[in-house]
Amino acid sequence: MIKKVLMIRGVGVLHDAIEKPVQFSRVNIIYGENGRGKSTKSAIFASLCSGLSGIIAGRKTSGGKHTPQVAVLIENDVYEFKEGAWNSPNPSICVFDSAFVDDNVYSGLDISSDHRRNLLDFALGEKGIDLKKKVDALTQEIAIVTSEIRTQEAKLRGLCQPLSVENYLSLENDNEIDKNIEEAEKIVGIANGAKEISEKEKLSEILMIDLDISGLGTLLSKSLIEISEEVKRKVSEHIETHLEHINEKWVKEGLDLVKTNHCPFCGQSLDFARPLIETYSIYFDQTYSNYVEELFKFQQNIQGKLSDSELTKLSQKVGKNATLGEFWKRLVDVPPPTFSIDLISEKTKSARAKLSALINQKIINPMTAINAQKELEAVVGLLQEVERNFHEYNENVELLNTEIENVKSQAKNIDLIASKKKVAELRRQKERYENPNKGDCDTYVALAKKKKELEEDKANARTEMEIFTEDLLKKYEVTINNFLETFGAGFRIVDIGTSNEKGLPRVNYKIQIGNQKISLGSQEQAGTQPVFANTLSESDKRTLALSFFLATLSVDRKLSEQIVIIDDPVCSFDQSRRRSTHKVLRSLAEKAKQLVILSHDALFVQSLAEHNEIQKLGVTILELRRSGPEYSVLDICDIEERVESEYKSNYRTLVKYVDEGEVVDKKKVVHAIRPMLEANLRHRFQDSFKGAYSLGKMIEAIRTSVSNNPLEVMKPKLAELDDINEFATEFVHDSEADGSLQQLDGTELKSFAKRALAVARGI
Repeated sequence: MIKKVLMIRGVGVLHDAIEKPVQFSRVNIIYGENGRGKSTKSAIFASLCSGLSGIIAGRKTSGGKHTPQVAVLIENDVYEFKEGAWNSPNPSICVFDSAFVDDNVYSGLDISSDHRRNLLDFALGEKGIDLKKKVDALTQEIAIVTSEIRTQEAKLRGLCQPLSVENYLSLENDNEIDKNIEEAEKIVGIANGAKEISEKEKLSEILMIDLDISGLGTLLSKSLIEISEEVKRKVSEHIETHLEHINEKWVKEGLDLVKTNHCPFCGQSLDFARPLIETYSIYFDQTYSNYVEELFKFQQNIQGKLSDSELTKLSQKVGKNATLGEFWKRLVDVPPPTFSIDLISEKTKSARAKLSALINQKIINPMTAINAQKELEAVVGLLQEVERNFHEYNENVELLNTEIENVKSQAKNIDLIASKKKVAELRRQKERYENPNKGDCDTYVALAKKKKELEEDKANARTEMEIFTEDLLKKYEVTINNFLETFGAGFRIVDIGTSNEKGLPRVNYKIQIGNQKISLGSQEQAGTQPVFANTLSESDKRTLALSFFLATLSVDRKLSEQIVIIDDPVCSFDQSRRRSTHKVLRSLAEKAKQLVILSHDALFVQSLAEHNEIQKLGVTILELRRSGPEYSVLDICDIEERVESEYKSNYRTLVKYVDEGEVVDKKKVVHAIRPMLEANLRHRFQDSFKGAYSLGKMIEAIRTSVSNNPLEVMKPKLAELDDINEFATEFVHDSEADGSLQQLDGTELKSFAKRALAVARGI
């Protein structure tokens, strides 16, 4: 229970509303004139219930010195609103006020989809709200995921053309994709270059070095045994004695120059040297010449086979093959053969140099045997390495040429368009599993999976909620109609149920008047057919709203645990509905944990507070009274004084307007006529008007009064009272809504005000 309101500051006219905290009772009735802050007070309780800070923050006192602050003692806990928020909400509070009506039932003439959604929220109670919140949350989440899916889908469409997104996502991951793309691109390359391929040469094999040095060792080891030892000795001694550092070759070449008996260099006679020359001739005979010539031929063969020109030819052929290989390597799987010209050249030149050195050594001294087995073995090893390189190279050339033949044959039969399409498909398949595409696809797949799971969860939650709601609304329909009957409404609700709009559930119902069912419709439809807007009066609409509220408390909430706040429960009600409301509120007070009523009707406050049932429960009457020119404070109320004071206030308003000629608001004047007469007659005739709370009921009591009834004296005024009541009633029920006040003629108003004063004065 609310025990005390400790503080209200900076909220509308309640700028500093608690001068001294007042103890609340089981039943609490807060009286206040219009504009004194009743709606603000109920809004504070509504904010405390929901925890919505905007309800209070939006009502900050204009020009006030305080920021909004509220403190309420409920049971043993203090609920505080400061710095723009409550320290904790209290959902045990239920508030019926204009905001409830406007949010949940209707606004003006219209019942919107939002009204029906909010009403369902209110009607469902804690369990139903939890179920609905779950559906709503899933709906919102699905909408968010769907939006994200559309964004991802748009991105994927830009990546996967000409495939659909679905087909693009279904592409399989292939570990061999790079190889497959390479092969497909080769086929395209083959198709693109079919003419060039058919004309392009294959590689050429290189010729092996045809060099036989198997007899060179024997040749080098010869010593020309046919020449006599004496001749060898003499030549050898002469060379050693006279021709130091000169070899036999030099001597042989010099001997060949002697054509006469004179020296070819100095022209002197050679008679004295004839014996030596003859010895030389014997030494360098035909056998010697043949031997040397054989050495020269061997040397020429080596120089020819291992020459730089041969190496140049080899390099050119290998280079040409390398160029061809660069062309063919993109079309075949066999790599082009490699051949190191530098290495072969190095080995060939080394072999040539070694062999030439040995032969030159022998040519210089043909008579001297040379044992060159090790040197020759080394040369043979070099030449064998060269031969292996040649052989390996030619084998690779042969393998490549076989592939080239296949490509040449293939090039004649390839479909270029189909081949290009295949490459494009393979590339797209590869891109599908490479970032950022893979990330985008994974995101899309994850979102699609999430949406499917959310939709399944929503379907299950909706089924659960629909079963719960259907059972609950059946109870509501019966209870609401019971309240409508209690209030004497000439209509009932039927066909209550739910529907979904944009994925969100709303409550549906129809109004039945007699045998006619009237849909809620819209304000636009009101011009062509019967709907809520043009069928129910303001009193009927307010009655319907209150019935919804009371039914909710009765059906789904533990009323004994609820603090119920009702603002202006008899607003727009005639006397009959005021009596019904009186009865309903008494019953509600007995069942609720606590009841707080706010009203501007002092007579209604008095009659409710003085009823025996309310007195037994315990009642406190409070007042939002004026404090200074602009603000209000909450204080204990003397309702008897307020009832009397209301009469005086209304009476004074009419006097100022009629007798004193003051400029008074026409709305205030016209609204003062009926309550002034009601209070005047009740005061003059005391108990004669028991049960007659309105001027209309009083007139009826006068009209039906019998002999000896004090009311008989008023029968001559019945016609006057009827006219005044008819005039004043026209402007009581929400007169500003249809602009009737603006149409009110000042002269006519003054006339009726004057007539009302005359009746009150007994004239």
